[in-house]
Amino acid sequence: MWFLIVDDHPFIRKGLIHVLHNGISGSDLVIDEADSFDAAMELIRVHEYQLVTVDISLNGKSGIQLLKQIKVEKPLLPVLIISTYGEDQCAIEILKLGAAGYMSKHTAAEEIIPAIQQIRNCGKYISQKVALLLAEASHESDTKNCRNGYKIFSE
Repeated sequence: MWFLIVDDHPFIRKGLIHVLHNGISGSDLVIDEADSFDAAMELIRVHEYQLVTVDISLNGKSGIQLLKQIKVEKPLLPVLIISTYGEDQCAIEILKLGAAGYMSKHTAAEEIIPAIQQIRNCGKYISQKVALLLAEASHESDTKNCRNGYKIFSE
């Protein structure tokens, strides 16, 4: 497997590399690193990665801008967002932009290997917390639509 880790903190990149090497068996594991939008896009344009992990907060252009650009140039490339922001803050919006998954850096060490396996098997990673948020958002939307429908039908 060929991964690209995009984070502006070298310590985080090295930690993710360590977790990946310990959690994924096989000698064909290759992991590249980038610390910015420009460095990441330069690598993505040259290599055929199986997965890119991206932090939302990067120096210069943001990880969200990077996700959008990746989806323009390589729409089938899975992007897993790993951020300090909690799932309840922006996970649903990130998924709507085309990310294959979203996880907090607080749980990444435990969740990243199962997340990668799920992305490889299903194309998406949805944590239990994000699944609950999606269900709540769907319920709120259904309730709103039902109320609006009730007004229409009662007039």
